[in-house]
Amino acid sequence: MQVIEINIPFTEEELDTYFDKIEEYVFVVNVDKSEYQGKALLNYVYNTNMQCDFKIENYNKAIEDLLIEYIQTDKLLSIPALNELWINIVRNRIDDFLPEKDEQYNRFIVTFKNNHIDLINELACILSSLKIFLMNVLIEAKIEAEDKEIENIGNNMISLRENPYFWKLLSDVEKLNFPYYHYPHFESNSYDGYKISYYFYSEFSPLSIIKICTDLLKKEQ
Repeated sequence: MQVIEINIPFTEEELDTYFDKIEEYVFVVNVDKSEYQGKALLNYVYNTNMQCDFKIENYNKAIEDLLIEYIQTDKLLSIPALNELWINIVRNRIDDFLPEKDEQYNRFIVTFKNNHIDLINELACILSSLKIFLMNVLIEAKIEAEDKEIENIGNNMISLRENPYFWKLLSDVEKLNFPYYHYPHFESNSYDGYKISYYFYSEFSPLSIIKICTDLLKKEQ
């Protein structure tokens, strides 16, 4: 696929060039130079159905707001740079981890954590319960637990699974010792018409591999 760096919105010329065959391109959106920011930027990406990543040069209040919009939207759109940022923020919450990035990037992670600790804790708690929920789906079991509603985290949190460190994060988040809650929302068909487990068992993942092996063992018995 051809990689094209752009600003958002498209110019009229870019629309004429790319829009009819937009699935044939991967776009790198220069966030700092784009007219649209925050929610408007994410909506534009979603509505055009483009495959893209974000180029971020300045980690500032605009990126802080963008990250919050990204984790709170119910629209499913996966942007690698934002997935990585959220993964690293939660990792920092767990054990003060900082990636081998430049000083501005790492300073942003610490500042964001300090400014939005309640939001980060809610996400970490949901991820901790999600792991147990998904394992219960696999073994067809149910653990009695207090019901809890998701308040400030949107469906798009499942896009974090596309980051390579996601599965390690699910293991590490146990260190925060959050209680297990039953989130009824996990069992709704609100994730673009599917339950949340669909995305983890229909794709290649550690859970789908375990499921395949379990199904094979059942057939042999």
